[in-house]
Amino acid sequence: MADNEEKRKRAVEYVQRWIGTGFCKDMECSDGTKFSCSGIVEEALKGCGLHHRNEPFYKLLGLYKKYKEKKSSPGPGCLVFWFIQKDGKEKLEHVDIMINEEYLIGTCMGCETTMTAVKMNHISYQGKLRREIVDPFS
Repeated sequence: MADNEEKRKRAVEYVQRWIGTGFCKDMECSDGTKFSCSGIVEEALKGCGLHHRNEPFYKLLGLYKKYKEKKSSPGPGCLVFWFIQKDGKEKLEHVDIMINEEYLIGTCMGCETTMTAVKMNHISYQGKLRREIVDPFS
């Protein structure tokens, strides 16, 4: 378990290096100068060694399927999956990675153009919003 705690610490340190990096909506644009929401999470998980560098990138739904059973309280390294209500159906829309119990690195559901540290409870969206927090390091 200590190994995963070290990876958690490295992931949080690693993802903070990307604050100010450009945001793009689609995974294919994640190229080191800009990232999609799942692209920055993948980069952090590969950068800390939790995912192997030769593993294919998981897109948003793939990350959710991989970790959805690992529900957690907010904390460093946790992933926050955001679901919105659209046309009477719930849709997985976004993912961020937490740097502590309050703040996450992300793009505020796409309202920012660069990776930013934002307070999780300050995120709002036009419509119903639900979040699930999971711990990939548990």
